[in-house]
Parts: sequence; structure tokens; C-alpha cells
Amino acid sequence: MKKIVLATVLFVMMSVPAFAADIFAELGVGFGKSLNSEAAIIRYRIDSPQFFDHDSFYEAVLMTWNGEAKASSVGIAKTIRWHMPRNKYFDFSLGGMYIDKDSTENLGTQLEFYLRFSYVMKIHNHETSFSLIHLSNGSGTIAGKYSDRNNGENFLTISTEVF
Repeated sequence: MKKIVLATVLFVMMSVPAFAADIFAELGVGFGKSLNSEAAIIRYRIDSPQFFDHDSFYEAVLMTWNGEAKASSVGIAKTIRWHMPRNKYFDFSLGGMYIDKDSTENLGTQLEFYLRFSYVMKIHNHETSFSLIHLSNGSGTIAGKYSDRNNGENFLTISTEVF
């Protein structure tokens, strides 16, 4: 079932008309409780209306990671962009992810928040970014309780625009 969901999302991402759409490949290493793991991510981004006078996008995200808490996930996010001089930007993404396991060493549920903070550079009309990604269900923050199964997954990544 999980493979069917991931295959369906990939098919839909590739079938949508490519106007104002971008595909990114992203690789990263884990840190903190995610140490000794690597992540591979594909993001499909389409433009969306401005959000409080800032450029914004919708993203479909496919993510997998290895290590002791290995898992795969699929999700959606809204990204807001702050412009800086010389074709540089800061992006912030907030979304939700569905994890293919009931729980892992670091995640307590199948539904998790997706946070991504990025420094983006545009070089010859091609975007490259350095990012921090955090997945968590937020129970330690929202519910005010600490759960040792909600450490979250944390990755430092580099991405490049593929299409």
C-alpha cells in the first residue's frame, strides 16, 4: 500500500503541466538524534498567490532516510520566500507529512509536521539551497509533555533544481 501511495504521488507530480513548476533533488545528513542517517528528498514546487506581500509556493515532498529510525514519507507544504540582494533568498516551509511506519525511534506518530528553513541562491536561473529540515508531531511543544519517542528527525541538506 505504501509503495502504491508513493508511486501515485510521483505519477501525479510528473503529470501536472510544467508551467511555473520546478522539481528539486535534495540530499542531507542527520544531526542530533538523527545522527548517522542520510536523507534523499524530491520536491515538486508550483507558484501560489503572494502571502503577506511575499512570494509563496506549494510543494509536494517525497522523503526517505536511512539509519536506526529509517522511514519514508510523503507530504505537502506551503513555502514563503523573503528576497535578499543579488538573487539570494530565505525560504520557510511548513507542512504535513505522512510517515510509512506507525512510529520510529524518533517519531511517535505517522502524521508529522514538516519544517524547512532554507538559504537559496539563484545562479544562472538555477536555484541551489542549503536547508535545515525538521520533522516532528510537536507533542513536546503543543501538548506541553515530553515524549522520548518524539525527538523528531533533523537533517542539514543541499538541493538543486532539476527541472
